[in-house]
Amino acid sequence: MTNATAVVLFFGVTAYALFGGADFGAGIWDLVAGGAERGARPRALIDHSIGPVWEANHVWLIFCLVVLWTAFSEAFASITLTLFVPLTLAALGIVLRGSSFAFRKAVFRTRDRRNFGAAFALSSLLVPYCMGAVAGAIASGRVPSGGKRATPGRVGSTPRRSSAACSPSRCARISPPSISCGTRTASAMPT
Repeated sequence: MTNATAVVLFFGVTAYALFGGADFGAGIWDLVAGGAERGARPRALIDHSIGPVWEANHVWLIFCLVVLWTAFSEAFASITLTLFVPLTLAALGIVLRGSSFAFRKAVFRTRDRRNFGAAFALSSLLVPYCMGAVAGAIASGRVPSGGKRATPGRVGSTPRRSSAACSPSRCARISPPSISCGTRTASAMPT
């Protein structure tokens, strides 16, 4: 049953990445569309193409959070405790993005449209960046298991040590053979 749930969760994450990626791409396209006159046509195309579905794509994100919370509650606890900052920034970015997209159509002054357009575009950069940070932290093992948060100075279960605090005798006890005191080879970088 756990494997089936993981497959469903993977499907939900993939659907959000594909459908939400188109929305975020439209926001970045909005950012580089140009000024009010030159960017009018691309922005009208953006409004026309993502207008009917722009908020529905976040249903996949909500679906993934609910499945993760109900099926893998310890993993959900570890992820939300350890990655609180990027998750909160992503949530705020999603709200800012949605409200900016909606309010940009309701205002009439060019200055207000620019402000809402800039908020829409910048939050379209912020949210994928934060989601990528979350995915990278999970994939690299920086989120501990067991419903715990990562402790400061630790990456997953591997202690972080500065090269200045590493004496040769101590370095030999705590480091893999591919790490020499003060320098790290590419194979020994934390994963």
